[in-house]
Amino acid sequence: MAFVSVTRLRIRSWRFMPGFVADTLRSLSQTRDAAGFLHGSLLADRKRTFWTLTA
Repeated sequence: MAFVSVTRLRIRSWRFMPGFVADTLRSLSQTRDAAGFLHGSLLADRKRTFWTLTA
């Protein structure tokens, strides 16, 4: 049975975006290398809001 995680994050200001992108890319690399990783996705929504899904 797979564990599914869905998260929502809203970046409150554009000045935090470069750090968010850097941390996201680092996390993506770690997640893909994790044992049991099935699928992951990132969706950009309105007003600097992002959704993630990991299985």
